[in-house]
Order: sequence, then structure tokens, then C-alpha cells
Amino acid sequence: ELSTNIVYTFFCFSTFSQFHPIIQQYKVGSLCLEIVEYELNRFAQLKKEVESRSVATPPTPPVSRLPLPRSARRPIKQPAEEKKKSTGGEKTEEPTMNLRKLATLAKKQDQLLRVCFYLLLNLAENVKVEDKMRKRNVVGLLVTSLERSTLELLVLVSSFLLKLSVYRENKDEMANLNVIDKLPKLLLMKDKTLELVTLNLLYNLSFDTNLREKMVRVGFLPKLVSMLGDEEHQVNVVVLKLLYHLSMDDRVKAMFTYTDCIAKVTGMMVGLEPGEELHTLSVALLVNLALHGRCASQLLVGNNLQYLIECAFHHQSPIIMKILRNASTHANSKQLFIDFVGDLANVIATQPSDDFTLECVGLLANLTLPELDYCTLLQQYNLVNWLKAQLVPGHAPDDLVLEVVMLVSTAALDESCASLLCKADILLSLIELLKAKQEDDEIVLQIVYVFYQVARHTITRDYLIRETEAPAYLIDLMHDKNENIRKVCDACLDIIKECNEAWAEKIKTEQFEWHNSHWLTMVENKALDAAVGTLADDSEAMPHYDLLQQSLLLQTGSHSSLNGDDIEIVSNNPQSDEGSRPVSSYGSTDGGRYGSELEEGLPQGPPQTKRGEESHEDVLNNALRNLVISEDNLEDDSYFHIQ
Repeated sequence: ELSTNIVYTFFCFSTFSQFHPIIQQYKVGSLCLEIVEYELNRFAQLKKEVESRSVATPPTPPVSRLPLPRSARRPIKQPAEEKKKSTGGEKTEEPTMNLRKLATLAKKQDQLLRVCFYLLLNLAENVKVEDKMRKRNVVGLLVTSLERSTLELLVLVSSFLLKLSVYRENKDEMANLNVIDKLPKLLLMKDKTLELVTLNLLYNLSFDTNLREKMVRVGFLPKLVSMLGDEEHQVNVVVLKLLYHLSMDDRVKAMFTYTDCIAKVTGMMVGLEPGEELHTLSVALLVNLALHGRCASQLLVGNNLQYLIECAFHHQSPIIMKILRNASTHANSKQLFIDFVGDLANVIATQPSDDFTLECVGLLANLTLPELDYCTLLQQYNLVNWLKAQLVPGHAPDDLVLEVVMLVSTAALDESCASLLCKADILLSLIELLKAKQEDDEIVLQIVYVFYQVARHTITRDYLIRETEAPAYLIDLMHDKNENIRKVCDACLDIIKECNEAWAEKIKTEQFEWHNSHWLTMVENKALDAAVGTLADDSEAMPHYDLLQQSLLLQTGSHSSLNGDDIEIVSNNPQSDEGSRPVSSYGSTDGGRYGSELEEGLPQGPPQTKRGEESHEDVLNNALRNLVISEDNLEDDSYFHIQ
């Protein structure tokens, strides 16, 4: 109690910012941290001792009150004093007394801890002081204090953690201390202030993906859904924010179907005007949930679809239309939108190109239904000219252009509509757009998909091949770095190969060169090196010694002798007249050494020839074209042979 009163005195001073420098000068904050750490360790040690004692002395089994059978022995009655000693009544009271003392001590400690944390919270207005507290493990002390049961202390500790959770270092430390596991009990205490502070703390922590997953594992999702529709407006706001964060994970979307979240959220939207905070958060949550098939089915059940359509058209709300667009991506939901196709086409034809029109175009592009007559729809609302105008490069934003191209690909599923688009030169506009947007992978992919849809129909296939440059662009895109673009190009080129032999040869050649580019490059480089080597051999001068000018080279056979030095000439290719030969090694450095020795040992003079026979010069020329000088014995310089 004395410590509590002393710290409370400093706490009163800490409520005024003018006294903070004095409190920091005397290190009151550091003393408070030491007090908190000491009290928490002391309580943990006492609690551990009490629990160990209670385990060591198990409770005595209760005495049965059933009547004993006659054959059973009657228990011998013991005197009161001996019974008291044998039962150990004093020992059984000791753990009970310790538990009571521990509870009393906890209440007194909670008062001291609350005052200390309040003082530290006031001093934490200074960011530098807060960082010093972080280094002194204030986060760990606060997380440990969440195990206490005093309501006022829990509110203060949660508020302090909420303030610290803004910084990533503190958030990471809380995650390491498993703070998520200790928060569910705070929501069960039925206190609005504590609930709101805990929800805000969870919201700050939910920006971390791992902590969001842990919230789902702990079981926060059903609890948060049950808190929707609370009387407190701020509670609903924070709960919707938390649910929105949880719905960002695709694996968690499926878990929403096991709750009544969608029904509650759609009910909250009724009566709310667009722009209100609750309405915006509810729509944002439904946008995420509509991407899941089962959630979309729950969303469009009953009159919800009619209500959302009317609300979207009445308020011209692009975000509500985005809910419907996301829901229309699922096969089991497409049929529900057939009745509203005319309204969508009318908006596209009459409204300016804004965000609402973009969502309408995207929704209509998702309706890939064979029973939907796009040819009649485009002609009735004069959408062909509108589509062609939007495809002009630079005329419309890229987001709208992408949705328009997707709508063209959806309409091209119908053969008659594909023919209508070809007659309106939509494909030529797409090719020009492809030239302008060749760096945008998404637009390029959708344009190539339009070519694929057109190539699937017999009527429009010849137009695509003969009247446009689409096949040439498809061949260029066949080796694009984007895998999806390559797949669609290959599928489209396969159709073209089956229908046009000329393009089939070009496509096969390009595919062969692409798949064997490494081998072709090696062949070209080898051929180039051979050509350069031939030119070098032709221009390379013979060694500085001349064997052809020796008078002793009179024999035409394959073996000769020069001044006692043995030179063996062995032809590698007897058909030397063909001109193909291995590269000679006369240009090597060792050849110069042997050449100098031959030059000294051979006499000079013109070669002698016989009439009717080839000259020795021709013979040796033919032989040397296919010979390689190799050294037999490097130690003996006087002997070598030519291979």
C-alpha cells in the first residue's frame, strides 16, 4: 500500500507534461518498471508454489454414505485427537489459506500495477521515452499483465498495447509473446470499453498476415460475426474493418459461409445511404466475399440481387456494381443476370465512360452464356460503334479498354456476332491497339484471346488469316516471356496450321528455329569459324624453310630421307585432290625450331623433275595439304615425322 501511494503521487505529477522532465531526471519511470517486473515475478513464483502443493497433496476421497453389508467389516472408531492427527487437517488448510492470501495479494498488486502503468503511459507521450521503455521490455510486462483479472487494469494494459502496436518492432514482439491467445477472454468480460479497446488492438495487429491467420485459428471469426449489429456504432465499425482484413485471405472466405455474416451485412446496408462509414465498410466486405462461389450464392439468394441492382442503378454506385461483377464470375451465378442484360447495355450505350460504366462492361463481359444472343444485343443498342471508338489508342483509360476487349472476346463466342465484329473492322482496331499497348501483358493477352475466339469459327477464320496481320503478330508473340500469352498463341496457331498450308510451313519453321536455336547457333558459329580458318590458311605463308627447293627430293613415294635426318610422311587422306584437309601445325612455335634445323641441313637449289611424271613440288604440295607435323621425341631434336 505504501508503494502504491508513493507511485500514485508521481502519477499525479505525470498527468502534466511540464513535470515530465523532472520525473525523467529522477528516473521514476525506470523504478516503476523495476517494481512491475518484481511484482509480476513474485506473483508467478507464489502461484507456482501453491499449485505444486495442491498437486502434492491430493484431496481425500469422500466417505460413502451407503449402508455397509453385514459381511463387511465395521470401521474402528478412533479417538478425536488421533483422527485429527491422521487426517492431517492442518495440512489441508494450508493450501487453502495460501490461495486466499494469493488472491488478496493479487488485488493489492493490481492496484500498484495500474498506477505504475498509468504513469508509464503518460511518460510515453515522448517517442524517445517510449523507445527506452521498449528496450526495457515493457511489451513483455504488459502481455504478462493480460493474465490478471481486474477490469480496470486490463483496460489500461490493452490501451497501452494499442498505443505501442502502431510500431512494427512492438507488433513483432507482441506476436512472439503470443498476445493473440490472451485476447479472447477480454471479449468475454462484457465490458464495452474493454471490448472496444481490444477490437482496436486486434485491428492494428490484423495488418500482419501471420497474425490474421492466428486470429482465425484461435476462433475470432465467429465471435466477431456475433458482435455485428451491436448498439455501439464504433464497435460495428471496428468489427467490419476486422472482417474485411480477414476476408482478404482466400482460405478464410470459405469460413464465412458457416456464419450468418453475409445476411447480417446485407441487412445493415438497408436504410444506409452510400457514403456513410458503415455502408462503405459493408460494401467493401461484400466485394471480397463475392469472389468466393458459395459466398456469392448466399449473397444473391432471395431478393438480394434485385435489391443490389436497384441500389446500384439508383445511386450510380460503382462499388455496389463491383459486388455484382465479382459474383458474376461464378458459373452457378451467371444465369441470374440474364434478366438485367438490357439494362446493362443501355447504361453502356448512354452513360459517359466513368467507373460505373466500366463495372457494367466488366459484368457483361463475364456472362459467357451460349443462350445469350450478343449479335442482337450489340445491334439493338448500337454497341458496335461504341466498342470500335473505345479501342482507338489513347481514347479511353486502360482499365476501360481492357474490359472492352474482354467484352469483344465474350461476344465473339457467337459465330454470327464474330462475323459482325469482323465486318465492322474490330479486328483491325485490335491490331492497332496491340501495336500501341504491346508492353501491357494483360491487354495483349486479351487481344490474343479475341483472335483465338475468331479463329474457332469457320466463317471468320479465313478473314483473320487473309485480311489481317494477326498470324504474323501471333508468331512474334509465340515466344513471349508471359506464359499465358504463349499458351493462347500456341492454341490459335494450331488452328491456323490446320487450315492454311502456307502459314503452317512458316509456323513450323519458326517453331523449329525456336526449339533448336541453340543447335543452329552452334552450327552457324562452327561454319563461320571454318570459313575464317580457311581464309587464314590460304593467306598464311609457308614456313621460312623450303623443302621443295632441295635437289635430294627426287622420289615420288611416301617415304624419303634428307641428309641422314629421317622424315616420315604419312598421308591421312589418300584422296588429297578433293581439297579437304585438317589444319596444319606449321604455324606452331615448335615448327619454327624444327624449321631452323632443316634449313641448316638442306642444300639450296632448284627442284629436279622427270619428264612424264609430276614434279616433286606438286607431289609434296598434295601430300602436305593433308599432313600434320607431330613430334615423336621432344628430347631428340634431330628426329620428327609428319602424320
